[in-house]
Amino acid sequence: MEEYEVIEKLGRGHFGQVQKVKKVSSGQIMALKILDDFDTAEREIEILRVLNSNGCHPLILCYYGAIEIKNSIGILTELVEGYTLSQMTEYGRTITDPQMLKLLGYIFAGLAYIHSKGIVHNDISPSNIIFGNQGLKIIDYGLSCFYRDDRYKCEPEKTTNNLFELETDEISYNMDLYPKIDVMNTGIMFWRLITPGVGVTKHHYFIGMTSSYQEFITNLAKAKNRLSYYTLHSSAILSELQDSVDKYKMDTKSEIVEQIIRMATRVDPYARPSASEIVDYIKTY
Repeated sequence: MEEYEVIEKLGRGHFGQVQKVKKVSSGQIMALKILDDFDTAEREIEILRVLNSNGCHPLILCYYGAIEIKNSIGILTELVEGYTLSQMTEYGRTITDPQMLKLLGYIFAGLAYIHSKGIVHNDISPSNIIFGNQGLKIIDYGLSCFYRDDRYKCEPEKTTNNLFELETDEISYNMDLYPKIDVMNTGIMFWRLITPGVGVTKHHYFIGMTSSYQEFITNLAKAKNRLSYYTLHSSAILSELQDSVDKYKMDTKSEIVEQIIRMATRVDPYARPSASEIVDYIKTY
């Protein structure tokens, strides 16, 4: 740790704290994520290493290496200073329809790249989409996993995604469908973002949760407690979610934005397009 000078503590993620540091020899500013759990650290390092195997991707965190710190592991990445999507909505910033379409394009392009590497992000949320001087970045790979390789393989029954732990039973048997969870997650994120009264107000993502949405979450939790494998009634529960998407009018005049959200939240994972297919769809407009 003598090679790095701590400038500022930035906060905590799922599994560790994050610091702003400077490499003493070069003066380079980086982010240092300190993890106490070695298995978690090794998985995230492998995820970042694979994502950066062809160099830094403009929508993905650049990975600079790892260091040992006493009984912990430190992961060094680029530092992205800016605002998360969650902070932007909390601060009351309006997102126009053209901006919404651009956001969808960037996020799905990032996901398409992640999925092309055999990886599922597994934690797409407003707090993990950040806007900085480098543009939009998808961050926090602490819950990411591989859906093609046996090492650090995704396990549908153990995913920590609250809404998608009950994805259809097809995913348990066809791991190639697992990236569709990221697609669904992104669709729900934008649906809640632009649909007044469904977990949001006009500008606030987390405020004003309706009783219908609370009931949905409650039923989801009950179903998880009933099932030893989270697959039996997943289609029925996701169908209820699809009905909610159809019921509430989205606050957008853009037909393509609404269509993308409806496509991304289709219950049937076979009918739900991949991230790359959505990117291609956006390019036609």
